[in-house]
Amino acid sequence: MRSVRMMTAVCMAVILAVQTAITAYAGYSEVLDEMFRQDMSNRGVTDFYDGLEYCGNDGLAYGYALLYGVDGAADYASSAAEYTERLIGSDRFVKPTDLQKAAITLALFGECTQELVNKAVYLNADFDRQGFNAYIWGLIALNCTDLQAPANALNTKASLCEYIISKQLEDGGFALKGAAADTDITASAIYALAPLRDEPQVGKALEKAEQCLYSLQLESGGFSSMGIENCDSTAQAIMAAAALGNMEWIEESGVLDALSAYRCEGGFSHLSGGSANALSESQACSALALYSKLTADTGETCENAGIVPTETEQTPEKSDDTASGDAIKFIIAISFAVAGVTLTVVWVSGRKKKLLLLVAAVVCFIAAVATVFVEFRTVDEYYDQIDNTGDIKVTVLADCAAALASPEKAQRELVLPTDGYLLHSEAVSLKADATAFDALVAAAKLQKVTVEHTVSVTGAYVAGIGVLYEFDYGSESGWLYYINGERPSVSCSEYRLSDGDSVEFVYTCELGR
Repeated sequence: MRSVRMMTAVCMAVILAVQTAITAYAGYSEVLDEMFRQDMSNRGVTDFYDGLEYCGNDGLAYGYALLYGVDGAADYASSAAEYTERLIGSDRFVKPTDLQKAAITLALFGECTQELVNKAVYLNADFDRQGFNAYIWGLIALNCTDLQAPANALNTKASLCEYIISKQLEDGGFALKGAAADTDITASAIYALAPLRDEPQVGKALEKAEQCLYSLQLESGGFSSMGIENCDSTAQAIMAAAALGNMEWIEESGVLDALSAYRCEGGFSHLSGGSANALSESQACSALALYSKLTADTGETCENAGIVPTETEQTPEKSDDTASGDAIKFIIAISFAVAGVTLTVVWVSGRKKKLLLLVAAVVCFIAAVATVFVEFRTVDEYYDQIDNTGDIKVTVLADCAAALASPEKAQRELVLPTDGYLLHSEAVSLKADATAFDALVAAAKLQKVTVEHTVSVTGAYVAGIGVLYEFDYGSESGWLYYINGERPSVSCSEYRLSDGDSVEFVYTCELGR
């Protein structure tokens, strides 16, 4: 039986080696460069902005532009402008934050127009339809541009500041609901108010908010939202402190180490020990880029950040220290085969031919052969299986604003993105006969978000997107989908898309009403 124990030890060692094959955290500017390079490699380009479209890698685009400028970004800015024109021309309700974030992006690239700022902020009468986030992001958008308010403006910097400050809680923080400060909303409010700190009223509000934010820090150095410690909240705390110029706190409080703990294979995870998440990667990139920009922590990597290593540098497209699906399959098959051989040897050499050993050996040999014909894919390989080329182009998003606005209905602890999107608007190219479900899966792969579904005679039913599932907010909660603002009468897997369609998956807490 010594051979069996030896084989078991070897197999366990291999398994542990595979599980720990994760790229080590290397330092902030190096991590950013690695993220940019990986994104370029995934897209098969040699310059960061090549082929980049708005509603794709916007967090990375923001970070890259901060650190390395906007040369070569004309096509990306044009795609953002085209997306914005569709929003402005839409006959359905458009969230103010969608327009505001487009304005922020275009301002960064010097392309924001007076029309967009008017629609997004100055003349937008829909702030109350969305809630507090619209006021925060409206002020951030105005801070990013020097375009002046028209005479008939409904919202101005002064009015937005006044409204935001009026929502400050007794503890100095901010929240969408309730009397206790929320990290994400407090950090966002600080980021919005910081450029106006010289105004006495704003300065006083910021002092209270800053102290409240720091008091929310956990022993780990990280931050939580809705009671769950996560990467996004930690990143937003860094951005808020950076906006206030408090580099000392960022560097000495342990928050950078806390953020680095979410570093994983392929990016950043939302929760500790999780897999790469596109939204968390976007938040982490923005935080580290802003910190690096303000501290000039880019070093010599700046001039090389936009260059994919040539073949002579022998840099692989994917990390060599991470096992592929085929490698894992080979390891499993070999393990079964070795176990079969070991059991056979034990059976042959034994004085008593125990039938159980022979049966176990046969089972191991059969399992080894069967494993060869099973498809194995790692998480990265699954998400990398994206063919974003096709006959039609559509946009896809997943909206969880209804759940965010109803925390009292939550059936379990969840951390939802404070901007209300589990999938940000993503442009995908599909085959001519693609369905709304195909579009959802494609967009989810691009943003590394999971989709859970069931299939019946009527087609596919989406049970969960990301962390949010049916019944998470009561017996009448679940996912619906809309095409160009209209709700189809067939399953999402039965609805055939046309070029230019807008596909929206919307979470509702009042299903059937």
